[in-house]
Amino acid sequence: MTLFIVGGLLILTGCQGQSGAMEINKTKVGGVYEIVDSGKEFKFYNSDQSFKLDTLTFISFANFEKVQRVKSPYEGVYSLSFKLNDKGKLKFKEMTSRNVHKQICFVMGDKIIAAPQVNDIIPNGQVSIMIADEKGIEEIIKYLKN
Repeated sequence: MTLFIVGGLLILTGCQGQSGAMEINKTKVGGVYEIVDSGKEFKFYNSDQSFKLDTLTFISFANFEKVQRVKSPYEGVYSLSFKLNDKGKLKFKEMTSRNVHKQICFVMGDKIIAAPQVNDIIPNGQVSIMIADEKGIEEIIKYLKN
């Protein structure tokens, strides 16, 4: 399992089961993006900080299979687990191999939700995001389901 820590956000990979998973609206704008020197500028949802992101190599929600709310091992922290399809899994492995010791961004709509540092190549295509804000988790689920 790989662990990323960014501010109040944690991203874990290497999750196991997906029981009770919800379907994702695959037409939603967003996904996982790489930070580049020249690209489209995206701001964080909760600050004026921004990154320029590569809009050609990103992994869109079309490559996500399901999302599931899972119990967090930490008190007061809420967690969502995502499963990528085969194409998304390959793209995520390639993206993480290009970005070891660099940040990547999880984007919803036109806002960055998290920007964890990649510590190692992630080959399994399963990602869990932990947020210390129950309202934030509910907003992510609402966005991805509708």
